[in-house]
Amino acid sequence: MTVQLTSRGRLQTGGAELSTGLRYTTAVVMLVLATFALASAPQTPETACNLYLVYPAQSALKKPVSVRFALDGNSLKVVFEVRTAAIYAKAPLNANEYPFQRDVVEVFVSVSGATTNNFPYYEFELSPYNQAFQVKVPGVKQRFQEGIHVPGFEHAVTRLNGRWIGTMTIPLDALGWDGDVTKVVGNAYAILGKPPHRSFWSLFLPVQTKPNFHRPEFFRPLVCPQGVPQP
Repeated sequence: MTVQLTSRGRLQTGGAELSTGLRYTTAVVMLVLATFALASAPQTPETACNLYLVYPAQSALKKPVSVRFALDGNSLKVVFEVRTAAIYAKAPLNANEYPFQRDVVEVFVSVSGATTNNFPYYEFELSPYNQAFQVKVPGVKQRFQEGIHVPGFEHAVTRLNGRWIGTMTIPLDALGWDGDVTKVVGNAYAILGKPPHRSFWSLFLPVQTKPNFHRPEFFRPLVCPQGVPQP
């Protein structure tokens, strides 16, 4: 059966106008289908958040890093875009060399809730050459568990002219997430440039006199219930 919309906004089928009841039923069905499609799709925010300079006080780079977060089932999707004229990185890394020693993007994630002061939390690093490094921070003044491998963690990097895009998929259930989206908190960071001109960037940290990313008291929600990044 062919359904058409007349110039006056009335539905027709086979030349006859649909009744008011059928028009209402059709509209309800379309609304239900659209709602189901939105609920089933990954929650992908349309806009990205810029990271801000936290150290030193000035940098020649102007808003070089942005990040987006979205929930996809039990996974947190993180997409960084880094815009710099040059990349300070090395491939491959030698023994005892780590991504954070050169250009890197990082996301810290906690799913434990405010009653634990955001401990434990997890650190995920990614270099322009798709080199990853994972760390678990169990608690205050407890030794970092470096070089862990969270099951299901995935990452990829695309290098383009003047920019690179790093993507991480973090399985929140592997971190102990109970499904409460309000517990998905953390921060995003980047370190750019070659010494002595390195600059440190963050989504939520204030300006610092000495760079230190391990400040869980500044963690904020990474996604809201609708999947939109926090300002």
